Amino acid sequence: MSATPDKTSKSDSPVVTAPQPGPVSQWLTQQGFDHEALEPDHLNIEQIGIESLFLPVIAAALKSHGFDYLQCQGGYDEGPGEQLVCFYHLLAMAEQVEAMAADPSAKLREVRIKVFLNREGTPSLPSIYGLFRGADWQERETFD
Repeated sequence: MSATPDKTSKSDSPVVTAPQPGPVSQWLTQQGFDHEALEPDHLNIEQIGIESLFLPVIAAALKSHGFDYLQCQGGYDEGPGEQLVCFYHLLAMAEQVEAMAADPSAKLREVRIKVFLNREGTPSLPSIYGLFRGADWQERETFD
């Protein structure tokens, strides 16, 4: 047995790194929009965190950048003492139709926006119904 205590090397320690910004996050940064690049989901879809106040502005910017279809919107509770989360999954459908005409293996551009809300007080966020008509029913269901 050795008289010196075992030392853990620095390479054995887990290293926490910030997620690498994806193409949509990079574009938002170039346009001057404040957001947080989140880890991609289990399907490797880019995820972006934003503040609720900026939801309509960033959603409009993304729509002008080709994300013309709201595939789904929903919300979930992260659990006791945690935040409420609303998500918006956007697709670039019009450009996908054109791309697939030229190349059937063209990859669909998609992004998920997440808004994290504090459960204290009365959490709320603005509607994006004016941009995406499909948000009407989905936002009401999330509210309930």
